[in-house]
Amino acid sequence: MDSWLLDEGEVRGLALHRDRFVNGCREADKKAPDEVLGFWLEMCRALPRTGRWFPRAELSGHPKKLRAVIRPCPDTGGEVVLWPCLDPRNSPRRKGPDVPALANARQNALVRGAHDAVLLTKSGALLEAAHGALLWWSGERICMPVHDDLLLPSVTLRLIRQLASRDGVPIARVDAQLQDLANCEVWYANALHGIRLVRSWLGSPVRLGESVRAARWQDALTELREPLP
Repeated sequence: MDSWLLDEGEVRGLALHRDRFVNGCREADKKAPDEVLGFWLEMCRALPRTGRWFPRAELSGHPKKLRAVIRPCPDTGGEVVLWPCLDPRNSPRRKGPDVPALANARQNALVRGAHDAVLLTKSGALLEAAHGALLWWSGERICMPVHDDLLLPSVTLRLIRQLASRDGVPIARVDAQLQDLANCEVWYANALHGIRLVRSWLGSPVRLGESVRAARWQDALTELREPLP
């Protein structure tokens, strides 16, 4: 499955969402790319051009069928608190198969007073949140978790990397634990919200940094929106 923010007929990184969905369908059900692309184009024609929406394309059911769900956009923005937990996923590189496990992790975070769960390896290495990518600033460089094989290919993270490359901002892959991000500006990023500042790790004494750059980069992400085809 794949989902994205649709705001007045415009989307960030729609082609990247399309490619990720096509690849996921091929891996999951050996769906021919032409069939999925045809579905994608029909779906785009049917999407509303006004208002704020959070559509989802999915391959689901028995037998599996391609379908689209046009959902109203939930509230967006604001700082987040993340609850650390062990990564429960079996297929971290594909969006869809682990949705029940991730929903359970997020629910456990919510009942504890957090907004989402931050996923860790057994050794405590930082991966990502249940519903968003994580990145942080160290000096003048952007840092991202190093374990690519355990990370969902985030469209929003890819767009941020494009902006960083355009502006000459260095990017580093870092094997980090929660305490290593002390006093860093930490971002929670996904297709719905764009960039949100992480205020704290729930239950951890580690203090995170203030929002210095998030608003400017969120504006830059907004400028990447393009009209639906």
